[in-house]
Amino acid sequence: MTNQELRHQSFRDIAGTTGTYNEDWLACIEAELPGTVGTLNERIILWVNERLTLDGPVTVTHTNVNDALADLAADQGFDRWDAVSTILPMRTISPPAAQLQWSTSAPTVAVA
Repeated sequence: MTNQELRHQSFRDIAGTTGTYNEDWLACIEAELPGTVGTLNERIILWVNERLTLDGPVTVTHTNVNDALADLAADQGFDRWDAVSTILPMRTISPPAAQLQWSTSAPTVAVA
């Protein structure tokens, strides 16, 4: 299977659908971000921003779909979106572990 076919299968697995590539991607986004509205590209941007935000306290606000997908690919260890083969469901992506933060008075544990 090609990387695109593997991504398509990931969308189908997440959403439980068997439509076209775009239909299954929309269904995947709806499964992970219920009530999302807009064009396919607008929904992809929202979905990518949410996924990238899961990695830490930084809020990601991409406005260009190609930049968003390139950033998601890089976040997953790939040099470009076309190299990404599998998409994990958001519910299986672990939130960041507790981090030790130092202050002048005492260390504190915070979940980012």
